[in-house]
Amino acid sequence: EIYLRDASGTQEPRQLTKNGTVAKFNPVFSADSKRLAFSDRTQRLYVLEIATGAVSEIDKSVREDLLNYSFSPDGKYLVYAKSYPSR
Repeated sequence: EIYLRDASGTQEPRQLTKNGTVAKFNPVFSADSKRLAFSDRTQRLYVLEIATGAVSEIDKSVREDLLNYSFSPDGKYLVYAKSYPSR
């Protein structure tokens, strides 16, 4: 699971994800820290809204894990790499 904790470590961590059936990869914050992108072992890419806890599935791969992604500097876009089958 993914947890959020204050940098000083004085507050209790806040659990952000709840589906413990698969491993989560590479959590990446947006520049304003309002959203968090992450992927999982089921080859799906998600964006989590920190304030509400709402999770949106962005895409799914059929070939490999989605591991390379980042937000644009203004936070409006999520850029990621995805493989497609060859012809």
